[in-house]
Amino acid sequence: MHQTVLLREAVEALVTTSDGTYVDGTFGRGGHSRAVLQRLSSHGHLLGVDKDPAAAAVAAQLSATDSRFSFFHGSFAELPTELASRGITGLDGILLDLGVSSPQLDDSERGFSFQHDGPLDMRMDTSSGETAAQWLARATEQDIATVLKEYGEERFARRIAGAIVSARAEAPIVTTGRLAKSSVRPIRAGRSTSIRRRARSRVFASSSTASWMIWLHCWRRPWACSKWAAAWW
Repeated sequence: MHQTVLLREAVEALVTTSDGTYVDGTFGRGGHSRAVLQRLSSHGHLLGVDKDPAAAAVAAQLSATDSRFSFFHGSFAELPTELASRGITGLDGILLDLGVSSPQLDDSERGFSFQHDGPLDMRMDTSSGETAAQWLARATEQDIATVLKEYGEERFARRIAGAIVSARAEAPIVTTGRLAKSSVRPIRAGRSTSIRRRARSRVFASSSTASWMIWLHCWRRPWACSKWAAAWW
């Protein structure tokens, strides 16, 4: 079962007025949102935001039972535009719990973990955009190396990229297991697992941080937001 980290501390710091308007920019499975709603009065309101369709399904159940809650299926990078469309001109607090959640890692169909073999998807929003498998099929060796080095801080980025390109020449890489196996070749076996896990976690953290930076930029310059927001998960 997914346990929300620092739930009480985060919500106590967030909710300063029970009549306020708040945003949970990373709704997930609703742990923070439910705790926030418990501290709001009948005049308070909470907007949940998430790109994950599974999160949207949970949010639909919550909004059906609590009129103080509404949901936006999208990225928190798009918040300035979304708030304006809803006529919300001010907020009392925003919560961003960045990173992947355990339900996403536990579900092999999402492709976020190498612990169990599954489709190489890795999208936060499985209803749009290309999968990691599709990207790997078209990316150049230099593109792959750049992603591994810049976002994953992987010291063996060029070797791994070359191994991936060689492997895909034999057959498309469409599962997490095959990607992991392809990535192991250029790395000493004793260190391969820790390196892959570290690189993967850094890629996800970097992507979340990028979305956060875009959101801050868009909050100040909403007219420049649309193209940026559409490019990030």
